Amino acid sequence: MITRYRTSWGPTTRTYPFSSEVTYYTITVTAFAIFLLTFVLYRSKLGLALRLIGENEEVAAHLGVNTNLVKTLGFAISSMCIGFMGSCYVTIFTVTSPKLAFDYQFSFLPPMMAMFGGLGSFYAPLIGAMALSLLRELLGVTLIHHFLLTLGAIILLVAKFMPEGVVIFLKRRLIVGLGRG
Repeated sequence: MITRYRTSWGPTTRTYPFSSEVTYYTITVTAFAIFLLTFVLYRSKLGLALRLIGENEEVAAHLGVNTNLVKTLGFAISSMCIGFMGSCYVTIFTVTSPKLAFDYQFSFLPPMMAMFGGLGSFYAPLIGAMALSLLRELLGVTLIHHFLLTLGAIILLVAKFMPEGVVIFLKRRLIVGLGRG
């Protein structure tokens, strides 16, 4: 399968072929690089400073963390990762628009995936993203006309009763359950 990306700025038209194999490897390598960057960042001083600011910005400032610089670097790194994945988007769809850019799949679901898993550890958002993606696909097949409503209700229930996320909630339940036995 060949997907073609066409540009026609000016008098010449160029066509760039993207095979499904190229697309797959592009997305895989980019996702792995971002995962590796996140892993290294999580274990670095900058990652520690970002987590400290996330817990209590005033305490971080009193401990000597330059909060404005650290937040700017965090925002820049996050934007860079989003830009890399956005460039992978072009290999699949070859066209974009504001309607696509602000669709719920790209603006609402990624933060919900992270919150669904939990924000307290490195692996919890990844597990939450996988779980919510599978849940979304399952509901999209079984509840064709009402799956967004059902998905929203599930996310609201998780936010109300498991504010730390599903993975952290289950981890705490497992630890408490093992402590009783």
